[in-house]
Amino acid sequence: MTSIDINRPGYNYTIEITDLLAGRIPELNAKILKKLDQPTTPIIEFAPGRTISFRRLTRDLRGIKGQAVTVYPRKNGKRWVELVDAADIAALARNLDDLVEDARVRKAVKAKG
Repeated sequence: MTSIDINRPGYNYTIEITDLLAGRIPELNAKILKKLDQPTTPIIEFAPGRTISFRRLTRDLRGIKGQAVTVYPRKNGKRWVELVDAADIAALARNLDDLVEDARVRKAVKAKG
């Protein structure tokens, strides 16, 4: 087995052996692959039009150091691939989860009137 796949609502989370990334994601060129210094690399493949649990994404990225590959499919059949710091993705997911929770609380308070 060369990877660990976890299917989540809205995204697929995979831990892949870094040396095998070029075969799995051909959009990654040699220049980008040289920036990866860990033996394994997390890959987050987002599903368009699906709701994401930001809390779960934060938990999935807990303890991951270094870079992560994010993949988002485009309408023309191609994929948008980017190398992002895993800590930045986790921080963004935490902030978005807080915003979602605040909106839920406001809606509940407004409903009680």
